[in-house]
Amino acid sequence: MATIPALGSTKDSNFLARVKETLEILTGRRGDNTVSLVKANGTTVPEYSLVDLCRFLSGETTKIVAHTSAAQTVAPGAWTQVELDTAEHDKLSEFDKDSHLATIQYEGWYWVSGQVQYDNSEADEEYRMAIWVNSTVVAYGADASSGAGQDIIVNTGPRLVYLYQNDTVSMYARPYSTGSADLLASSARTFLCISRQI
Repeated sequence: MATIPALGSTKDSNFLARVKETLEILTGRRGDNTVSLVKANGTTVPEYSLVDLCRFLSGETTKIVAHTSAAQTVAPGAWTQVELDTAEHDKLSEFDKDSHLATIQYEGWYWVSGQVQYDNSEADEEYRMAIWVNSTVVAYGADASSGAGQDIIVNTGPRLVYLYQNDTVSMYARPYSTGSADLLASSARTFLCISRQI
């Protein structure tokens, strides 16, 4: 079971304590520290800490938009980690700007999506990007330029993945061009989104 970090204020603690007590009463698990949820089809999801469940219901959960603040040059023909160095909405401090990845605190279902924008592409070349969990690709995107000098936007679209505590999520780019390619920076051009579902 994951360790629950300290809450930010007494007001937050009092609110979550009341929600936790209500959930204990509603689930008949008074005094328990965990609760199992049952889906409509009758299957159960893993047990969650009641405090963790309260955090989720109160909005204190994984929601990260990480992006680049400076252009990055990517060599051709090899996967290169995108140097995401700025995070928004990261209430649980799961994103590390130095390692350019997020380390997940709580097991569960997550939506992940990402985008890179290549600057000044070469003609008739393919440009790719991928989201990795640990060392496995879980979402992938590719596009080809139709002419030289174009900006190419490549994205994965949303992907629902099951993540475990301490899984790492990062983003990589790979141009199939003869020369290096530049990734444009900003939260609207090159970014990674991670959002927890329950």
